Amino acid sequence: MATKSLNVVTLSAPSGNISKAINETFIMSQSYTLTGSGGAPTVNLTWQSDGVDIPTAGTTGLVADSGAQSKATAGTTYSRTITCKSVGAYVIRAKAVDTTNTITKYSSNTPMVTITGLPQLYYQDVSGDIAFKGNVTRGFFIKVGC
Repeated sequence: MATKSLNVVTLSAPSGNISKAINETFIMSQSYTLTGSGGAPTVNLTWQSDGVDIPTAGTTGLVADSGAQSKATAGTTYSRTITCKSVGAYVIRAKAVDTTNTITKYSSNTPMVTITGLPQLYYQDVSGDIAFKGNVTRGFFIKVGC
């Protein structure tokens, strides 16, 4: 019996490049379409950063609130909340795998997420200097900038 096959996967959010600070979140949303006739194939969706699936735990890069979406339904939008864990620039995309027909597709929309901001161990004092936020005594801090 013939089955439909994976046609296109679309990353609908974010729709373009975005900038975030450390520990801020954003939503990644994707859906896919099928082509052909017959039964629906099994399609699994993942959310990627720099060509690698975004992990569900970690202290660097991007971290998702949930993993892959197995047995996704065509035309349904699936979303993940992504937390920005470290400063950097990350190219994101959606990935769909049709396991029935052995087809892998990636979204043509590949926005860049730029994470800026100071790590939580540092802060900017009232004079504009960047200071360490560790175990410091009153009236003393370590400068890390000019």
